[in-house]
Amino acid sequence: MKITQKIDISALTYVHFIGIGGISMCALADYCLKRHIKVSGSDKSASEALKVLARHGAKISIGHKGANVKKGCDLVVFSGAIRQDNPEITKARELNIPVVERGEFLGAVSREHKKTIAISGTHGKSTTTAMVASILMQANIKATIHIGANSPMLKRKGELSNFVMGQDVFVTEACEYRENFLHTKNYIGVICNIEPEHLDYFKTYKAEVCAYKKFASQSLYLVCEYNQVQKLKPHTPCRVISVSKSEKSANFYAQNIRTIKKGGYIFDVIYNGKVLFSQVLNILGEHNITNALFAIAVAHKMGIENKVVEQALTDFVGLERRLENIGTINNTNFYLDYAHHPTEINSCINALKQVYVNKKGLYIFQPHTYSRTLSLLKDFLRVFTALSEDLIIVETYSAREDKTCGMTAEQLKEQIKKEKDNVWYATKRQLKKIKKAIFYKYDYVAFMGAGDIDSIAKKLILTRKNTKKT
Repeated sequence: MKITQKIDISALTYVHFIGIGGISMCALADYCLKRHIKVSGSDKSASEALKVLARHGAKISIGHKGANVKKGCDLVVFSGAIRQDNPEITKARELNIPVVERGEFLGAVSREHKKTIAISGTHGKSTTTAMVASILMQANIKATIHIGANSPMLKRKGELSNFVMGQDVFVTEACEYRENFLHTKNYIGVICNIEPEHLDYFKTYKAEVCAYKKFASQSLYLVCEYNQVQKLKPHTPCRVISVSKSEKSANFYAQNIRTIKKGGYIFDVIYNGKVLFSQVLNILGEHNITNALFAIAVAHKMGIENKVVEQALTDFVGLERRLENIGTINNTNFYLDYAHHPTEINSCINALKQVYVNKKGLYIFQPHTYSRTLSLLKDFLRVFTALSEDLIIVETYSAREDKTCGMTAEQLKEQIKKEKDNVWYATKRQLKKIKKAIFYKYDYVAFMGAGDIDSIAKKLILTRKNTKKT
């Protein structure tokens, strides 16, 4: 990663965002609007986030074209999904307007705050960021909040659901793709976990770990999963706070974990061998116990009272597309999850099986990028061939790639088929036309993936809530 220039937010009067509808980009655009900076932006399709930005004063264009970039613009920001031959990038360079990637602009926003809390990791960073945000809000700390997913707790009329404008503290999800998380200097950095991911960029797991080491070195305090500490400590001058769901050598760990009715958990929070308090967590998935411990560790370092932390996490309801129940029709429950990495898929499956013991389930998975499917094939096969429930693999959400970059969804299905009979492939068109009666054969149906599987699921399910079983 090369940091090309130092951005001075206070000197900006007009910023253009390419891919402004992205979950992070829309929040950064709204930050500018709330700083009274003129904003324009483009995206390939309309969305609710774009409607919010337009109401806040942004000039929105659907489709990318050079004419969207105007003279007088101080800076052009583009998302990771935008190619360098994008006509708006070309036009900006013709006009000698500085062009920066999203992560670089996020770093500039972080420098406008006294303390940055940046939460990274292969899995769990959105949920952990939202948990930290929930605690800070409960403690009446007016932080700027930037989450990579929509949060029900942030839903306010006329506002984005993943962004809040604050003052001295900046809480942000820190993405490792293209080493974007190296643009911030952190009061507290969090590394939830490190697993092979984004190997289209990093090429090797070793290179990925090296990037996390750099992230750690840019944090005054590092909250880190206990088993990852040894990978980072020799190169980490920061003060390390370790977290584990079960390892008693960690600074923070959970004890006496019990499940509660309808999913969720209660557990004792242990800090350096002593019980701090008992925590109730009303969301599915044991992995969220670890996410909660990360948030508790951050809150402890911030000096927030235990009773405030306990209440905030008890009230926490999760995020959209994170084991989100999107409806119940004819006694069939439908879930939507962002899981696109084998570990996340396995966590989703285990969470649902814990609730639906001896029940019939259907999993519908949309791979995200061809390169990830190929680079993590062994792990995808390990998870899916062990799944006894029915499985549909939907055509790949290609994002920034073409088919030559790796393995297609249909090829993944064929590999799974060698060891599992009840697996099928469907194009998005075929999935949209699936007969609703098929879904009602199951006690639950889970749609998984980071692409547009959410819009397909909602069109399939939410529009049929009032239909009768056929």
